[in-house]
Amino acid sequence: MIGLLAIAAASWACALASATAAAHLQLAEVVCAECSVCPRAERVEIARVALRRLRQPRWAPLGLSGLLTAPRQWATPPADCRAHWGLFLPAWRERYLGAVAAALRDCPPGPTLFHSWDIIMEWPNEWRAPARTWHHRFFLETP
Repeated sequence: MIGLLAIAAASWACALASATAAAHLQLAEVVCAECSVCPRAERVEIARVALRRLRQPRWAPLGLSGLLTAPRQWATPPADCRAHWGLFLPAWRERYLGAVAAALRDCPPGPTLFHSWDIIMEWPNEWRAPARTWHHRFFLETP
């Protein structure tokens, strides 16, 4: 009986790990869709926005995968951002999975919203990007 429980616990842990890995790939696809031409630091910040949202009561119940598929929150990844073929390209892995890995290693408190500079809109609580050369504006969500 104990052996059966150990096998069940191990397979649950593997399923959880693969679900987490799948969500990280999904996040890499979203980073690609949102920020394919951005500098590395901006790609990392886009990934951090998603991870920070998971700390908020409004978003936490969705989990990362649910958050990334929430309506009107993220750009839809085009075909060239899809992980199923991108994983075979070292440049894709470095640009997008690398950004996700960096965000997972270091995700201090900060902005939980962003939008393109092209959108003419003023939001309160704007967080200034380190460089105006970034393609997005970042904001702190007001409670």
